[in-house]
Amino acid sequence: MQVAKEGEARERQAVMRYIFRLVLILVMLAALAVVGFAFVGDLSPSRSTVETPVMLEVN
Repeated sequence: MQVAKEGEARERQAVMRYIFRLVLILVMLAALAVVGFAFVGDLSPSRSTVETPVMLEVN
């Protein structure tokens, strides 16, 4: 009976270790994607000339 409980505990630890590694890898890939987009993505604003007529009252 004791051996079965130890086996289940080891299996749970293995699953948790796998999940932790998976989450860690996903976080690292997300950080890499953000950095990659910052370097490769077009983040510069588009520029254009805007002319607006202004009416001035002169006395």
